[in-house]
Amino acid sequence: MLFVPVVSLHNILLSSHYPITKNTKQTNKAKSLETITLSIHPQMCRFCYIYFWICFLCLWCHFTISCCLVITPFSGMGDETLTVAAVQPPLRQENMTPMDASRVAERMMKEALSTQSASLGIDIFVLPELSPFGYSEHTFAKYLPKDPQHSCLSCFNEEVEQLFSKFAREHDVFVCFGTIGSLNTGLSSPKTDDKPHHTIRQVVLDNYGEQVAYYDKIHLCDYGDCAETRFFAAGSELCSFECRGFQVGVIICADIRYPLLSRTLALEHKVDIILQPAAFSRDFSFRTWKSFRETRAVENSLYFIGVNYAGEYFGETSFVGPWVDENNEPDVLDTNADVLIGTARKSVLEKVRKALPYYRQLMSDIL
Repeated sequence: MLFVPVVSLHNILLSSHYPITKNTKQTNKAKSLETITLSIHPQMCRFCYIYFWICFLCLWCHFTISCCLVITPFSGMGDETLTVAAVQPPLRQENMTPMDASRVAERMMKEALSTQSASLGIDIFVLPELSPFGYSEHTFAKYLPKDPQHSCLSCFNEEVEQLFSKFAREHDVFVCFGTIGSLNTGLSSPKTDDKPHHTIRQVVLDNYGEQVAYYDKIHLCDYGDCAETRFFAAGSELCSFECRGFQVGVIICADIRYPLLSRTLALEHKVDIILQPAAFSRDFSFRTWKSFRETRAVENSLYFIGVNYAGEYFGETSFVGPWVDENNEPDVLDTNADVLIGTARKSVLEKVRKALPYYRQLMSDIL
C-alpha cells in the first residue's frame, strides 16, 4: 500500500529539483524549445522529502523483519519455556549397587543445577534406560532371579525412588529415571509362571516427589547387542504427562524405530516433547540413531531428547528441536559423562507448526 505514494512522491521530488524540458513540434512554424519549470513552495518540497524517507524506512523495516522470519524462523524467544537436563552418566560398575549408581547420577544433577547454563532453572532431569541398574545380560540375570522370593529388586527400587523423590522435592524439579517394573503392577511384584513379567520401565516424579507417570517399553530389542525378550515382557500402554505447561511423551530406546508410536503421541496425546531414554550401544545400528532422532522431531513438529549412557561404547545424548537445518542444528554430547541442558519454547513450536504442518496434513483417511 505504501509503494504507490512513494513512487509518486519520488517523481514530485525529482520535478521540484530539476526543470522539466520537452520538445514541441509546431506546424508551419519553426521549431522552438519550450521550457516549462514546475514551481513548488520550498516548505512543500521539504515536507515531501521527509515523507518520502519515512515511507522508505517503513518499507525497509517491514522487508527486514520479513526476511528474518523466513531465514531464521525458529530461533525466537518465547514466554513459555521448559528446560530439560539430559543426564549422561557412566554405566554402573560391577562393584557398585544400583543405589551407588543413583548417587553418582544425583551428584551430576546437583552439579548441573549450579552451572551458568542452568541459571534460568532446570524443570526436568532425564536419566537413561534402566539407570541406575545398567544394561547387560549379566545385570539382568543378577537382578531378575527366577525365584521372586529371593530377589532384592523391590528393595533397590524403593531406595532409588526415595532418593530421587527427595531430590525432586528439594530442588523443585521433575525427575524421569529408569528402573525395572512388572506387568500390571507397581515395581517388581512377584508372579508365578515362567514367562518374563518384568518390564523395562521409566518412572516420572513431579516436583513434589510424587510418581505422576510410568512407561513400560513396548518394542523390545533382540538384535545387535540386545536380547531383551529373554528377560523382559513388553508394555502395552502409551505414556504422556504434563510438565509446567508442556505435554511430554516417553518412549524407550528401540521404540524410536517404530514411527507410529511417536506419531500417536503427537496426534492423540498432543505432546510437545518426546523423551527417549536409551542404552544405545555402538553396534551396527548406532549410526541410524541420529537420523531417527531428527526425523521423529521434524515429522511430528516437536522437541526430541535422546538420553544415553557415557563411555566410548555409548554417548551422543542429544537435544533436537522441531526443525533441523544448518541454522538449527541439534545439540549433541560426546562420550564423556555430562549433562546436556536445552530449553523448549512454545513460541518456536507455534512457528514451526504453522509454517510446516506436516503431521496435521497426514491423510489418515487414506492411510
